[in-house]
Amino acid sequence: FHLLDVGQGLTVVIETHRHVLVFDTGPAYPSGFSTAGAVIVPFLRQLGHQRIDRLIVSHSDIDHAGGTAELQQALPVAEILSGEPNDPEPWARPCTAGMDWNWDGVRFRILHPPTDRAYRGNNASCVLRIDNAAGSVLLTGDIEATVELRLLASVPGSLDVDVVVASHHGSSSSSTARFVDATDADHVLFAAGWANRYGFPDPEVVARWTRSGAQTWNTAHWGSLSMRFEAEGSYSEPVGYRQAS
Repeated sequence: FHLLDVGQGLTVVIETHRHVLVFDTGPAYPSGFSTAGAVIVPFLRQLGHQRIDRLIVSHSDIDHAGGTAELQQALPVAEILSGEPNDPEPWARPCTAGMDWNWDGVRFRILHPPTDRAYRGNNASCVLRIDNAAGSVLLTGDIEATVELRLLASVPGSLDVDVVVASHHGSSSSSTARFVDATDADHVLFAAGWANRYGFPDPEVVARWTRSGAQTWNTAHWGSLSMRFEAEGSYSEPVGYRQAS
């Protein structure tokens, strides 16, 4: 599991024995700069990956979807799922609650959005749960309190995980107390840019996760964060790129 440091945006890379999944493609800017070219593609190539088996674009906000076109130009992508499939990728399949697949002993499950596609923007974000014998991870995109409450009502047992990537970069619009308690996470990771203008993660949100017993990690301080979930049933705590180097 790798939460990449793409500044104020989100990109997660999941490697299994024979597959690679990318969740979100980080930001792009009017200058033409994209973290897909600067961060994601070099990272994947350093790991020896020449293709992406599945790309999930949680929703169409530029800090989550901005690098999609450049990523596709650089590496072949077998399939794209998106919470907003017509924007920016009209050929993407919609990610829908109930989708479920297994790669090399790792289970992937989409928990949101529902089939009625009633949500737009942040609340259309794909929510992905990932499990193997060692532990579990929840990726939440930018969902806000409305969707957190829906998940608490519809799939409460699926929210209890070891690791959460906090929704909306730690915004106060998300990480409600009930949702935080339901995850019972040991680690919560914030994808945030250094000194970002939004003040993410919100200090009260960080405190809420800390009070729940979770250890908090922020890419703005640690750089990219990586974890290993071993097939025999143990996982390592996050290691920050700046710590490791």
